[in-house]
Amino acid sequence: MSLLINSMQTSVSSFLLVGLGGGIGAMSRFGVSILANQFTIIPVIGTLISNTLGCLIMGAIFQLLYVMAIDSSNELLVEQNRLFFAVGFCGSFTTLSAVILDAKQLFDINQYIQAFMYLFGTMFSSIIFFFFGVFLINYFIQNQ
Repeated sequence: MSLLINSMQTSVSSFLLVGLGGGIGAMSRFGVSILANQFTIIPVIGTLISNTLGCLIMGAIFQLLYVMAIDSSNELLVEQNRLFFAVGFCGSFTTLSAVILDAKQLFDINQYIQAFMYLFGTMFSSIIFFFFGVFLINYFIQNQ
């Protein structure tokens, strides 16, 4: 019975961690979009910034969790951080569905070149910034 209760508590806490991280990520994404709209007339810039920045954060989180998993005997702490930051925060801060919607809207107004540039720019910058996040964490760990 205690195994069942412990499993239920873990499940509830996992959902709470994902939900809390997701709520913060969603509000952050909304804030980035509002802020970006203050400085540009191009409506997709907020999504591009969120996805690029989110990939930087995801790269850094991925590397931090990897280092924590190697150096820590506390697997629960690693999993809790993964759920909160990677699944929750980054999962709601970045979203491919928003990119596709933005591209569709550009296609709808016959902005084909801009749509393809936006899709390519999003994918390219997201990959680059993910690895930049990994690099930053490795750099800071090695230079402590």
